[in-house]
Amino acid sequence: MKNMEKLKTPKAVLFDMDGVLIDSFDACASYLNEMIAKYGEKPLPIDYLRKQFGIPGDKVVVENYPHLKGVAKKMYQEYMDLRGKHPEKNKYIEGGKELFEFLRRKGIKVGVATQTYHDAAAAMLEYFGMMPDALLGGNEVQNRKPHAEPVEKLMRMLKVQKEEIIWIGDTPTDMKTGKLAEVFSVGVLTGEHKRKELEENGAAMVLRRASELIKLIGQKE
Repeated sequence: MKNMEKLKTPKAVLFDMDGVLIDSFDACASYLNEMIAKYGEKPLPIDYLRKQFGIPGDKVVVENYPHLKGVAKKMYQEYMDLRGKHPEKNKYIEGGKELFEFLRRKGIKVGVATQTYHDAAAAMLEYFGMMPDALLGGNEVQNRKPHAEPVEKLMRMLKVQKEEIIWIGDTPTDMKTGKLAEVFSVGVLTGEHKRKELEENGAAMVLRRASELIKLIGQKE
């Protein structure tokens, strides 16, 4: 496997949430288009939204409807409120709970840095039984992904250094974030993006799903 020799047993594993731990695309697309329709505009095509997955919804709204810039933040908060109220609309990605349990047995810290706002993310992670040691929402940073700040701030919360972590994401945005933060970045194919996209944007390794990390860390011991 590519870059297997560079993979070290970490002190912490940091995860993106959507597309890595939780399959939320259908719910996200539905709620975002619901907000767009509420403000009098034609909903965006699902195939287009699939390609944009990983980019904050308010940015997608402004890019397509510049005249809604003044209300985009309000729309996005309403969208997040819906997501938090209905965690059951999302789907569990197989192996996530087992991975969290494995990491904790090994004494490895678990963190989540997501574009989703904190309260909505917490509701979904709690619903699926995957609460991390530290959770950082998109409303808790000044600079959202692909800026390095989310990963760097989460590292400070967990008291680990960049050479001591593995960062796992499913989007080119996640991989760009990891590259800027100078951390070992692993892409997964449980989201909406292909292996080539992840590798081109900085993935040191690409797995089918995050839970494959159990076997890889086991091989290092």
